[in-house]
Amino acid sequence: MSSQKKVLMMVYGFVPDDPRVITEARTITQLGYRVDAIGTGFPNGYSGDYSRDNIQITIIPIINKPSHIPRGILQLIKGKAPQQTQPINPLPASNVISLIFFFLWILRLALFRHYDLIHAHEHQTMPIGWLLATLKRIPWVYDAHEHVPENRAHFKTFKARMAVRTESFFLKRANTVITVGNRLAADLKDRGVKQVVIIGNWKPLEKYDITADQLKTKHLDYQLQRFQLIVSFFGVLNEERQVNILIESIKQLPHIGLLIAGKGELRELVINASQAHDNIIWLDWLPYDQVPLHIMLSDVIYGCLYAEEGNARYMAPNKLFDAFAAGKAMLAKSGIGEIGQILEDENAAILLDEVTPQTVSNALQQLTDNQDLLHQLQGNALAASKKYNWGVAETRLMELYSNLMNP
Repeated sequence: MSSQKKVLMMVYGFVPDDPRVITEARTITQLGYRVDAIGTGFPNGYSGDYSRDNIQITIIPIINKPSHIPRGILQLIKGKAPQQTQPINPLPASNVISLIFFFLWILRLALFRHYDLIHAHEHQTMPIGWLLATLKRIPWVYDAHEHVPENRAHFKTFKARMAVRTESFFLKRANTVITVGNRLAADLKDRGVKQVVIIGNWKPLEKYDITADQLKTKHLDYQLQRFQLIVSFFGVLNEERQVNILIESIKQLPHIGLLIAGKGELRELVINASQAHDNIIWLDWLPYDQVPLHIMLSDVIYGCLYAEEGNARYMAPNKLFDAFAAGKAMLAKSGIGEIGQILEDENAAILLDEVTPQTVSNALQQLTDNQDLLHQLQGNALAASKKYNWGVAETRLMELYSNLMNP
């Protein structure tokens, strides 16, 4: 494989905080390719150029108001993303203007550079990915993270309808579609996609090889020895993840500790609860590379999804595969998403028919009292990591890239 092969990876979000984008980009560089990753600063408004793990990352500035357009045009002409490392207040929102400038920036940065393949994450990058691939006469890959039609259906807005139409129009124009799980892959094939490759949000097992000294240091930092059981949740803090129910449950269990971090609409609720209850340990936002260490501190990972609505029935979130890689039991809702099916098949979780503060409390207390059950679920999770790990995904990605760039 020539080390000169070069890939353009795009995502309409903040590259360093996207586990899927970073993991794939790292793998691609390790396979000998050069990677340019272009993203934008949602939700904080960051921008600038970074270099990480031999990945060249550009976070383009967010221009989302008519009054900002002159400044945005000047920045485009200069062709270098301004360095912005502090959050913008108020936090910027996505709209048509910000998406147009995202496309213009990618054209400005990538049109006259040589690339051998374009890897477009999520539907927002599809139009510009297709255009560049067509102009450069190179293959392009669409990386589908979600079921766009169902995830946008309940919004009933022009923006939501355009998202669905955009994905539908460009879906069959990609050389290959990558997606995260079996259910979404089956749906994509039903929608006429000929080649779908499943590359799940599986984890590199070596990242979870944490030393005893590292764990001991963090245990002391958080004073975890005072708890009989440690639960963790790192992710989006919203009602779809039923974080509010988790918080209410943990309030009733002072002998059980909760490590929690993330962003979302329930952030203030979590912060307030952590200030009132010593067993709720608020970690704000964990950098991607810090997640494995904190997962390893846990006994149980909370992963209850709200309902079979929108994208939920297709979801197999990162925390599922964190649990497998680390050998941790999960607490999840039965029958919800691909996560529910996988956990049932692997017998690696307590699955709740109904998620309430009381049922969550009862399940956590059961795992506290029954260590044999806890260890059985943890052992089953670790066994599942043999088939759900990034080594499997890496092989698929390597074969796909090789076939596309060396037909």
